[in-house]
Amino acid sequence: AIFVKICPENQDFLARYKRRELPLPESGLTYYLYGRDAMVANDQEQSIKDFRRAAELEPDREELQRSYVLSLAQGEFYEEAILVCEQSIARFPESMDLQVEKGRLLALIGKNLEAYAQLKKVFLSAPEKLTAVDLMLQTNPQEGARFIESTYQKNRNNMKVVMAMGRVLELAGQLAESERLYFEVVKESQFNDRALANYCGRRLQGVQRKIKAKQAKP
Repeated sequence: AIFVKICPENQDFLARYKRRELPLPESGLTYYLYGRDAMVANDQEQSIKDFRRAAELEPDREELQRSYVLSLAQGEFYEEAILVCEQSIARFPESMDLQVEKGRLLALIGKNLEAYAQLKKVFLSAPEKLTAVDLMLQTNPQEGARFIESTYQKNRNNMKVVMAMGRVLELAGQLAESERLYFEVVKESQFNDRALANYCGRRLQGVQRKIKAKQAKP
């Protein structure tokens, strides 16, 4: 599920919600929290209704639209989820998360060629979206790996592309090479892109754990 960022000014509201102090405002945040609770309770039908209402009440909040899309997908209403996702993309064309979700949904209904084309577009705009990289390799393994490697060869100074190549190597089991590329990203990005360095640092730690586990095997 999407976890909506709770702004400082909403902390008091969140505390009231947890205590179930009524009445609560008719807001997107209220229905988002209702939907999240319904999802935890495995009430899929109610969670979809609540996330839909949240999206209707605050159509300009991208994360609420995405929550609605994901709730539909979790209920396996894939065609409707794709339609809502496309509508949300039209409203938020810069949202790479929505773009990735559309690719994932297309893959779920077996439209791998369309899914790959969608995810390839995401990769070219935001190569740091490793979920898109993973899905590219799932929907078209050989072509996806070739395309990402070709992009890497042409953009070796782009640390986001280098990280994507590291992910390709990690999934291929080439852990030492993946570790080397992840380390390069962390080293080169630590001063000019702290968020990227931190994210890739977590990927690096994961690969290092895999290497240690492999070395520990008799």
